[in-house]
Amino acid sequence: MKKIVISFFCVMLAMLMMLGITTPVTVNAAGGILRVGPGQDYSTIQKAVDDAKQGAKILVYHDPDGYKESVKVQTNNLQIIAQDSGVIVYSIIEDEAAFTVHADHVVIRGFDQLTGGDCNPGIIFTGSYNTFAENIINAGSCPGINAIMCRDDDGGSNYNRIENNTIMHADIGIEIYTKDALNVGNIIKNNTINLITYLGIGVENGIGFTISGNRISQSGSNCIWVLADNNVAQGYHHITDNTVANCKGDGGIVLQAYDNTTLSHNHIAKNEISNSPSFSGIFLDADPNATLSDNLILDNKVTDNYNNGIFLQAGVNNNRIFKNYVMNNSVDGIVVFGDNNNIIGNTALGNHDLDLIDQGEGNLWRNNEYETASWD
Repeated sequence: MKKIVISFFCVMLAMLMMLGITTPVTVNAAGGILRVGPGQDYSTIQKAVDDAKQGAKILVYHDPDGYKESVKVQTNNLQIIAQDSGVIVYSIIEDEAAFTVHADHVVIRGFDQLTGGDCNPGIIFTGSYNTFAENIINAGSCPGINAIMCRDDDGGSNYNRIENNTIMHADIGIEIYTKDALNVGNIIKNNTINLITYLGIGVENGIGFTISGNRISQSGSNCIWVLADNNVAQGYHHITDNTVANCKGDGGIVLQAYDNTTLSHNHIAKNEISNSPSFSGIFLDADPNATLSDNLILDNKVTDNYNNGIFLQAGVNNNRIFKNYVMNNSVDGIVVFGDNNNIIGNTALGNHDLDLIDQGEGNLWRNNEYETASWD
């Protein structure tokens, strides 16, 4: 009898498939695929996200009307990937981002436009091991608070990757912030950030970030800003191979330590900083009660800026400035107000006022190439 029942079931299933009247089945188990778009299983990204289980891949196809959604992701281990060019998501809800992610191991990749409602961000997130890559966020006439932002007051948004995105016309390009704790090990890499009203890349209170290969131009304030202000010792950031230009504010690359906080062991290496009307190409600044020390400024090209090249403020002590090219800046080249810093092997030429200035105590100047200095 069992054989007869099984055979009957197989025959009926075959007939239904031949007639094309099988019921669509959406696979949302681990490793499953959910498709969104005209003619697909889902018409909205949010419904696919709600139905997806951990490990699912959500493929989003072009809709000529765009996706008018504020997508909220709270399930771990999802991939949300645009499949065509011109896939856009824009929130029509006030104070909502295009994507809000409170989860881990989430991927958002390949969207041609992400816009939050009422000038809000393209992506807001907390969580760890997320990847936001190859997206375009162009705020146009409605600059957002941030294009991509993490605001995690309790810390713990760690090891996220933000890479190969294009960001234009936002207030802030990328910001990762925590108040009373630390975010750890995040990677901000190979992004293009242009025409920013305020800040290109901002990190407030973190440890072990990699900020590399980014191209930032025409920022209304700092292009790259690392701030420590919560009384928790931090640093060990690698800021390397970035190209920044036309930065206003304090500098092209800025490290600042406030409020009794220690910010140390950062590497600023192989960056190119040019044509900026900021205070300095590279600027290190510390409150009297804060510590900004043991940092390495190595092999950077700081040229043709409208003010200073490299500037260490008073209280910025025990740092190393090695093998930088600081040339043709409109005020001074390398300026040190802090103490016990080593300034070795730099080329500082053609700066308008002085190439080298020492206003601190116990600084070691050795093997630098220069024409004018404060001690001459």
